[in-house]
Amino acid sequence: MNAPAFRIGGLGEIALRCHDLAAMTGFYRDVLRLDPLGDSTGPIRFFQLGAGFKGHTQVLALFAEADAPAEPSGLHHIALGIAAEDQLAAQCWLAAHGHPTRYEAFPWIGWRGLFTRDPEGNTVELVAHVGAANPVTTAELVAALPNILSAPETDAPIASLCFRPGTNQRQFPASLKLTRAEGVPGERWLTQPWLRLADGSPDPDIQVSILPQRVLDLVWRDRAGTPHPGDTIVADLNCSIASLPPGTRIAAGSAVLRVSGLFNEGCVKWKARYGADARAFNDAPGHPDLRLRGVLCAVVQDGVVSLTDRLQVLR
Repeated sequence: MNAPAFRIGGLGEIALRCHDLAAMTGFYRDVLRLDPLGDSTGPIRFFQLGAGFKGHTQVLALFAEADAPAEPSGLHHIALGIAAEDQLAAQCWLAAHGHPTRYEAFPWIGWRGLFTRDPEGNTVELVAHVGAANPVTTAELVAALPNILSAPETDAPIASLCFRPGTNQRQFPASLKLTRAEGVPGERWLTQPWLRLADGSPDPDIQVSILPQRVLDLVWRDRAGTPHPGDTIVADLNCSIASLPPGTRIAAGSAVLRVSGLFNEGCVKWKARYGADARAFNDAPGHPDLRLRGVLCAVVQDGVVSLTDRLQVLR
């Protein structure tokens, strides 16, 4: 066959037939945060995906069709590119808006997909290039350390909030209530704390855990088969002692936390999930003061923290 006189340069558009144009518009505009393009009042909605090929804007097009068949359109799925470090935030955002997610890894090509469904049942993948899915190595951790330590020392964006209703169970709500009396109400701090005071009561210094996002992005590679570590808050925050000495107070939404002096070295589960090198790196010589596994905190002011809040260190 002779070569054609043209070649495909990239994605032009993806078009979906919609039974409920308003619901579909809300999902792609407000949940996935795509930018609308052009007129938004007619029976077609356009969302910008990228610059496209030779001046043509890549778009997602939604068409209102009252006589569309009852089942979703014949597409297998829509794949939208995303940074690997943004997948956790996307997972939590989607879950908080009522859209369950799942991960699937494609190690042969180094991709990881975060899958969900839109209001009409179409599968949407947020795909990222992550490289090999092997456990992180000490060499990789050493190379990444300067970036980890350059995380913000305050005004830190929150990547996830995690609620654990039971052992190895994870929920990612849009907000969490934090209280002095219960820590995260509904979690096991009151009934099954891993650390108690001399009188047998649960130690308040372990009510809330904060994990640096840059560390989690580095070690949590097999998201399809390995659970989230379960830390209450994952945020892009420098958790070192130099940045957050014991006693430091952190505003988390309307709640206030106090950083404890306890060292969070990472338990056996951290090693099993993310590899021996990831575990050993936490307390290698010179590393305990860096608090790579994050900080443990007590709640000193009741309040609510939301995904849209930022952690503010109160100097």
